Amino acid sequence: MRRFYERAPFPDYPPRATLSWLRARAERSEFARLIDRAIPGNARVLEIGCGTGQMSLYLARADRVIIGADLTRESLRLAVEAARRFELDQITVHRN
Repeated sequence: MRRFYERAPFPDYPPRATLSWLRARAERSEFARLIDRAIPGNARVLEIGCGTGQMSLYLARADRVIIGADLTRESLRLAVEAARRFELDQITVHRN
């Protein structure tokens, strides 16, 4: 699994993706909306298997602190780049 996702991290971010695009895309998922509503605004969230971090970035609202963990370095690199681009400094990622 790790080797596969190191070569093909998924999902990727389109070159012109914005935070509003990411949130609008996530909100099309009933699962994402339910999780967002269930987690208090001041929570600490640990997402195991965060991949490229799209759910983590979506949940980075209010005063939530998000910690993402994944097996693949390349996926985490994309997550870190997106968090920087969207100026979400309450997100950290770790390789497990």
